[in-house]
Amino acid sequence: MEWVALACGLVLGAGVIYAYWKWRLWRSRRILARWVARNGYTLLSAEYRFLGGRFDVTSADWQAFQGRAEFFDIRIRDEAGNERNGTIRCGGWRGLLSDDVGVVWEKPVTFRCPKCNGLNDAVAKFCNHCGTAISANHLIEKPPPVD
Repeated sequence: MEWVALACGLVLGAGVIYAYWKWRLWRSRRILARWVARNGYTLLSAEYRFLGGRFDVTSADWQAFQGRAEFFDIRIRDEAGNERNGTIRCGGWRGLLSDDVGVVWEKPVTFRCPKCNGLNDAVAKFCNHCGTAISANHLIEKPPPVD
């Protein structure tokens, strides 16, 4: 009879762990959807990341959130039509009970407009200055930051 109680306990424990895991995924996706709507973005893709994605796993910030937050690699489109890639952290010090969000954007790509010679950060379909269509042919190297 003891083995029946043990088996029931194991099944119940597995059920609780599964329900908690599903809740974490549901909650983190809900935080992500609210962040996207709040910033006026269109979410093109979101891929769950078990470990922090683009977050520096040696940083104190990442280690503080480890186990408390969920991470997604995302691709968004803003209202101007520009697309960006990054990693988003859903949750904060209180885990997924908070709506805290942190984003690490992929290094921006710079395009030079063939018409007005203006620089355009991020992947833009049209120049932010004059509206001319730009493409990967107009890609230039990003200058190093000045200290």
